[in-house]
Amino acid sequence: PPSAPPPSAPPPSAPPPSPPSDASFCMPPVTWDWIGSLFARILQSDSPTLKKLALYRFLIGDAGVSASAKKMVVEAEAAAQTAAEEAKEKEEANKKQSKLRGRQKGKGKNAAGKKKKGAGGGKGKKAAPEPSRLSIVSPSFITTVLLPSFDSLFASVGTNIHIDVNGKVFSDELIPRLQQFLVDYMSILREDKPELLGEFLDGLLGREFICARRHRPLSQIYEAIANAASNDESKLPLSRGTIEEAALALKETFATGGTLHKVRESILASFACILANSRADGTEQAHPPLVLGILDLYQSPITGIDQDDDKNDAAGSKKKDTNYYRELSAKHLLLWLAGIDGNDSGEWATSAGAACASAYVAGQLLPFQETPASSSRLYVGKIEREMGASIVKLCALAGGASQRKSASEMLWPAINKGLAQASPLFPRDASVGETTPVAMPSKIKASIARAIVLLDHGCLERVLNGMGHGDLVVDSHGQMLPPPSEIENLLATSVGVILSQIRLIVGDNEGRGQGGDGATRSGVTGELSSGLSRWCDCLKTLCNAFPSSIVLERTANDLLHQSIDGFMASDAESESDNEASMEMRKALLMGLIYAALSCGGEYYPPAATSDRASPTAVCEYILGCNFVVPGGDLGGEYTKAQLTAARSLYQTAKWGALSYLVPMTYVEGQADNQDLRAFHGRVFDAASDAVLATPENALLPLFDTALSAARLSVGALEASGEHNKTESLLSYSKLVNSIVDSLFGVLSETIHGPSRVYMINAACSVLFRPRLLINEYKSNAESGVVDDGSNDTWPIRKAFQMLLKLSLRKPHVRAAATSYITAGWGFDSEDCRHGLSAIPYRKDIVSLLAYKEDKVEDAAAFQNVALATSGSKVDIIGETTPLTLPTDTNAQSLVRGFLLVFISKLPNPNENLDELVLTEFCHKIILDLLDSMSDNVKKVSTSFITGSPEYCHKIRAWQALCILHRFVTADIAEPVAEKVYKTMEQNLHGQIRYFQEVFTIQCHRKHPKVFLQRFVSEVRRTDLTQQHVSSLMIVGGNLIVGRYAEEFFAVFSKEDVKGALHEVLAGTLPWLSSTQGFARAIAQLLVHKMTPIVLDADPDLGKTNWYLHTMYQFLDSNPDMARLRKKQAKFFTEYEVDTVCTPEGMLSIPVDVGDEADPVHLVQTIKRCLEDVYDEAHQSEGPQWKQIKAALEDVDSAGSEDSDDEDTEDALVGFQRKIVPIDSLNISLEDSQQQSLRNAAGRKRQELIVCATFVDKIPNLGGLARTSEIFAADRLVIPDKRVVKMDNFKSISVSAGDWIPIEEVKEEDLMKWLRQKKGEGYTIVGLEQTSTSTSLATHQFDPKTVLLLGKEKEGIPVEFLSLVDTCLEVPQLGIIRSLNVHVTGAISIWEYTKQHLKKA
Repeated sequence: PPSAPPPSAPPPSAPPPSPPSDASFCMPPVTWDWIGSLFARILQSDSPTLKKLALYRFLIGDAGVSASAKKMVVEAEAAAQTAAEEAKEKEEANKKQSKLRGRQKGKGKNAAGKKKKGAGGGKGKKAAPEPSRLSIVSPSFITTVLLPSFDSLFASVGTNIHIDVNGKVFSDELIPRLQQFLVDYMSILREDKPELLGEFLDGLLGREFICARRHRPLSQIYEAIANAASNDESKLPLSRGTIEEAALALKETFATGGTLHKVRESILASFACILANSRADGTEQAHPPLVLGILDLYQSPITGIDQDDDKNDAAGSKKKDTNYYRELSAKHLLLWLAGIDGNDSGEWATSAGAACASAYVAGQLLPFQETPASSSRLYVGKIEREMGASIVKLCALAGGASQRKSASEMLWPAINKGLAQASPLFPRDASVGETTPVAMPSKIKASIARAIVLLDHGCLERVLNGMGHGDLVVDSHGQMLPPPSEIENLLATSVGVILSQIRLIVGDNEGRGQGGDGATRSGVTGELSSGLSRWCDCLKTLCNAFPSSIVLERTANDLLHQSIDGFMASDAESESDNEASMEMRKALLMGLIYAALSCGGEYYPPAATSDRASPTAVCEYILGCNFVVPGGDLGGEYTKAQLTAARSLYQTAKWGALSYLVPMTYVEGQADNQDLRAFHGRVFDAASDAVLATPENALLPLFDTALSAARLSVGALEASGEHNKTESLLSYSKLVNSIVDSLFGVLSETIHGPSRVYMINAACSVLFRPRLLINEYKSNAESGVVDDGSNDTWPIRKAFQMLLKLSLRKPHVRAAATSYITAGWGFDSEDCRHGLSAIPYRKDIVSLLAYKEDKVEDAAAFQNVALATSGSKVDIIGETTPLTLPTDTNAQSLVRGFLLVFISKLPNPNENLDELVLTEFCHKIILDLLDSMSDNVKKVSTSFITGSPEYCHKIRAWQALCILHRFVTADIAEPVAEKVYKTMEQNLHGQIRYFQEVFTIQCHRKHPKVFLQRFVSEVRRTDLTQQHVSSLMIVGGNLIVGRYAEEFFAVFSKEDVKGALHEVLAGTLPWLSSTQGFARAIAQLLVHKMTPIVLDADPDLGKTNWYLHTMYQFLDSNPDMARLRKKQAKFFTEYEVDTVCTPEGMLSIPVDVGDEADPVHLVQTIKRCLEDVYDEAHQSEGPQWKQIKAALEDVDSAGSEDSDDEDTEDALVGFQRKIVPIDSLNISLEDSQQQSLRNAAGRKRQELIVCATFVDKIPNLGGLARTSEIFAADRLVIPDKRVVKMDNFKSISVSAGDWIPIEEVKEEDLMKWLRQKKGEGYTIVGLEQTSTSTSLATHQFDPKTVLLLGKEKEGIPVEFLSLVDTCLEVPQLGIIRSLNVHVTGAISIWEYTKQHLKKA
């Protein structure tokens, strides 16, 4: 950061301030040179709140440097102020401005509210000093201070900020401000100091900066730099060294595996944009290793990304999902390569692509010295595979950048060069049985292997597909033409090489040296299994890329039939073969079957005259065959290590082959074939038994095998209509239970994240089908099975509950399960009524309606990527598609969002809703939700923390009830009314009360007489809390004077008015004298509305109760009452509850920092109304001393003025007081280490550490924070720093958490932490009553002390007492033998402070 000049000297970049024209004191111009160092220290402080406020001030341009971002906030504040003024002008012209702007300012304004010339003492205010240009800020300040400070906010207080603008809360976000600042900064650097632009970019793209940043803020920063680069025609100065360092740093940070897919692709897209707009001189960036290293960062395929046309946001533009960023990356990389040599022709990329491909096959591009291979197998290491993939990407992009050559023209010569060396060994017309491993020189083997890598990635990149150049050609009959003979020859050679490698892997696995049986998922065994899977995946890629290839089809089918015939005849082999040779041959044949099926081989049912086995018989045979490692003497041909490895390979090949063969067992018309269903059952049993013996890379084929059998079984079950047979319940349960056990058995053992997500979605699509769900419900209902919580006859419900347990820390799992099952519940047909199958799940639904997902960003993007890359061969969607969530649904409301949408689609009770759904589902859910919030109804004096689990449960439960209100029928109206009004006694937050009141109003509208009776009894109570009264007044106001008044009164006859409304009036009259202004104001409104109605309905009442006439006349005629009534009536008329009772309205409500709904509560609106009315009525009645005080308040509020002529030095000081409490900071430029030893008040911190790790109650922690800050403790240690953000902590600590260092040490880490402190010279003092405790009154504290507090009841655990140097206890003179832990801590902290104050 720039150093500040000596205080005695003026800033070098700004002229000295001119002397003031009057004798009054004038602040010097606040410029960057004055406060740059101060800001650096604030931004590097330990207080996240202070950092955020200082950062905000800097970004909006109030730090002595100009930024266009300031214009945005000025416009926003001006818009908020204008809206407030217009609202007031409609009621009465020439009104005074609001409180924050000062009451006396109105005297200096004209009727339009504009400031008159000369207002304020008859003199115009001085113009604000002109801030310095952004270029005065050094690049090092941005990269080492500003951006790290911004990055740190993501792990603490977030980037949202709330500002009070003239009584209105104005929310803002730091991210767009920072991005706009970076754009402005780069633009001004280009103009003023272009030589610093390179330094700035070097810092942003350096390894130290990239590796130290969190991924999300890094993506936001790079997006801003990319936008700045795109907005200017001049190129960015980037050296080759900077680009290389950035590429290596990005690869390093992505290698940790913690980067979300969407964030990663966003960073890479921005990086590509920066490259595309960088300066190229033909020598710096046109360097093949550099280009290949960069392309290695990007995922294949890099071109031709499938982008869904329907993935648009509300504005119609494309959603910024993973595919969007990948498409953007390809576009910018194309531009970069086209202009990398400086002439925008793309010639360099074309030449480099072809040259790199040829050199790669020849082994000339390797970053290491190639050594002769000791194995006879082809082997390509990870580095070589990554380089081959990068070369293919280069060719694909070069083909788009230049019209001279296509990507296929660059790749085929190199591929042909490598495979030509193997062509004589694997001719096109050779039999598949002749693909025997052939000895080849190491150099040739490596060249062939690299050629196959290029072929494989070329197919994945979609540039070698179809006819060999990426296109498919069809004839006049619509049939695909086969590739040219040259391509077919190369494919034949490739397949021959691959099959020979599979023979080498399985038939002679070279496992010598691996002792013992070994684990099936480790060591050489895992390597061989991965090699088999990789070669089979390569065959599958070739098959998908060349679907019309005659060579591939013939080779695959011939090999498949020969291998199956040989495998099924393996038991009849000559007795001359020993047992080990027979098992090895079995493994080899199984590997070839798997390879043939991967290459597209098909095994059709045999003709009537054929003696070939059916697909079912083949699968049965394979299921029954296992690889057995022989015991005893092996005969010397194979070692036990080889046989153990072969067993693992056999499992991989077996389940890989069955994953292809089981779907081939389906035959039309066999839905009710018992033999086929029995076979499926054996598949499930075999899959469950084989889970632990299957290598990790074979778990996905194992799952696909069970999944294929499950789909066929479920389809047969649905087609047979077996659920109509009561006696079939047990057989049905057994079948579905076996499906669930097999699928979830594999799922539980799978570690690979994308594979797990695919398995979860696939299992949901099979199990949560509408007809299967209704079958389960009807089968149990017709069999008289009572829903006692057992899952024996409810296997699908068991699967759903297993998924709920599996998703405790994985919210995307629960969201996926809920999306599928709600679609199944919502299916409607003659035999499957809407919602009927959801009845057994109502307990789960009650808990899920109040469930809040853990905050895992972009979980949906991760699922989409996982599904796209899982390589599944089955349709995972099923017969229904998940319900569509409203577009504004928060990421932490996905689960309940699906449930709310499902509930909203249920028919109304009087329309087409099944009676069982109404009574057994809707009614019970409503009552259960109300019961869940009535458990602690007696604790009216206790309030829970905003954002706590209890808070989230209550607010979400009331939101669900708002959606369910239409199912409150007459059958449950009375118990609902009882429970609703009982819960109003609770001490609830305004946000929760809002939804509670909405639900109550809706119930009143549906059942006015039932709920009005309870309303009357409540409003006549004398023991109501202020919150309770407020809710009653809001409900009454909406129904009696609001938009629903007409429909509410329509149901009452004249006699009802005499009775019910008379009672309401009688209950409301006492509240006219309430001490609560809000309740008093609404009571006046209600009394004014109801009095004439009651008097008209009963004229005799007016004769005896004459005071009602008098009271009404006063309320009707008094100007203040009329003014207040007019404002309130407007609020109640605009109060609309129908929209919020829909999923769209509910889920679109803005959320607070805890991601919970934050609606505007009517209480706050009415209170502001009361303040305005009071100000209007008493604007000039204040005594002189109050007018003087108001005038002084003008000075403090000057910084919030909207107009440009108000932006003076005084305004800047006022704004400074609001944003950064500068008078609480020690702004002297002392050493930063010394500054950290002082507290916010500038006093030296004591060497006392208060350790409250064992304290778990928020009020005690808040009190300790307050006490520790007051007595300048060094720090407070707590078990979880998240409590600092909780409202309960903030209200008790009164912001002490912002001024004292707070350290998090969990109980499991405390032992290590205490030892560390003892090593640093601290004395550990425990507050605990023991047999050897010392009295606090006699103890002398050492300067360096750790004060260890115990648990609320148990005290300090025994295992920690061994580390305590001294145990202290507070002398007690009463009967009670314990003090509150906060009180004990506070007494001890004061005793420590008192002793050291005396010494000082």
